[in-house]
Amino acid sequence: MGCDTTLTVTLPYSKERFGVPPNLHVIGTMNTADRSAEALDTALRRRFSFVLKEPAPDILPVKVTMDGIDLVALLNALNKRLKVLKDADHTIGHAWLWNVKDTDGLRSVFSNKILPLLKEFFYNDTEKLGLVLGDRFFNEPIPVSEELFASFSGSNNLAGQYQHPIYELKNPEDLTIDDFLSLYQ
Repeated sequence: MGCDTTLTVTLPYSKERFGVPPNLHVIGTMNTADRSAEALDTALRRRFSFVLKEPAPDILPVKVTMDGIDLVALLNALNKRLKVLKDADHTIGHAWLWNVKDTDGLRSVFSNKILPLLKEFFYNDTEKLGLVLGDRFFNEPIPVSEELFASFSGSNNLAGQYQHPIYELKNPEDLTIDDFLSLYQ
């Protein structure tokens, strides 16, 4: 490899010798919102330099979709809300919108990436999810009445606590241009 201190290893399956050239720089990415890898995160931080990369919607190749949705304004609005309701580590990166050119592409990104992430961020907290997305991303609330629950003498009338309506997200395929515009207008 051209250096005095070159290290090589024997690969376990092929039994071939393997080494990394000295001019190779390893660059990796890590989602700081994933706390399940906290021990790994600590070990990595001791061994590597970390450079924070904030979402940069201004560098998107398409800033406004063919059908008039301002992706920069949309991402900025979502991230401002997320910073208040969660923190700066729980923002949405611009890379997910990199190839979005129209509403169909945006629906796909929301369906496969953004909505699942937001559901994870706000697990069972529909109110905060609603504060990020707004009414237009939800179906009409489903009313719940006390008659729904079985009669149970040991409940101390707990059924009365569950009379708030049920909110469900719209199917992303049903989201309209106006729904997306409502995120930042």
